[in-house]
Amino acid sequence: MENEPRTGDQFQLFQQLPFDFHSADLPIQLLPGVFLDETPQQVLLDAPRELVGFILPGYGLPGMGIVNCCLHFVGDAASQPSMRIASRLFFVSIGALRLQKPLPVVVAGQFRLGNGDDLIQDPQLFSLTSAWQPKQAERYQATDILAASEIAKRVMETQRQEDAHRPNLEGAIIYFSQVTTGLVQSLQLASIGLWASLEALFLPDGDKAKTLARRVSTFLSRFDFSTDLETWIESEYTRRRSAYAHGQHMVQPWKPDAQIAPKAFGKLHEIARLCILGFLCMDKQELLRLQNSKKGDLKRLLNDLAPASGQLLDGQVAWLD
Repeated sequence: MENEPRTGDQFQLFQQLPFDFHSADLPIQLLPGVFLDETPQQVLLDAPRELVGFILPGYGLPGMGIVNCCLHFVGDAASQPSMRIASRLFFVSIGALRLQKPLPVVVAGQFRLGNGDDLIQDPQLFSLTSAWQPKQAERYQATDILAASEIAKRVMETQRQEDAHRPNLEGAIIYFSQVTTGLVQSLQLASIGLWASLEALFLPDGDKAKTLARRVSTFLSRFDFSTDLETWIESEYTRRRSAYAHGQHMVQPWKPDAQIAPKAFGKLHEIARLCILGFLCMDKQELLRLQNSKKGDLKRLLNDLAPASGQLLDGQVAWLD
């Protein structure tokens, strides 16, 4: 490994992260100090099996292999960055991978590398399974990792918007990331999170269903959803989103099929994903104009948004069943 593990480095392990090892050698940088890297297998072999089994459930069981890629935060031994800082960078990186391509990702646990008889320090278990992955056989290519790196950098540059009456790109990204990475397992709550992400970007008022449908369908007019997107969004917002938000359950969580997201959820996931990428493609002046405009001007600007385009959307499609 080019980034040899050092004391103070932090690692996030996976039970599933489909990377095509033929596309490039690891490590590949995602953010400053954060790399998609080879799993530190020697560390896992040398550490107490009970600890390894905690951060990587199933480790050592017959037939259980190891995903040979991880997220590696190259720490500064002098500064000893906190687990919270590393966790945020890892979370942004995974969200960026899912924004680039919604492939299946299962996060296991995380640890800081110690030394001697204390190799695994600050162990944490997450057990997160991504929410929507219609193409199980696909793999991330090196080009996807580089694209995700650019997405992650732009995500880190987004500024907090405290005014609820202005487009909130950071809020939209946080809601989407919580859903897509599997922090939210309930279908109802995950769906509400995706709607909240869209509402944070497009600020529908008045007839919210109609306004949101018009703004989103115009923004994504270059993408094929195999349906009239404006009609679909208006119908889903009025029917399903309203039902979820007002306590009318549509999936009973104890039923076996409760974890199988219906096609409507997948389409909503892709709408939110592409809208976020579209906003991330905007230059800073365009975003500032949206965030600083008066209410009347803002409504006009949101109604007249040009179709989403830019480097982050090159080659993108809606991943549907």
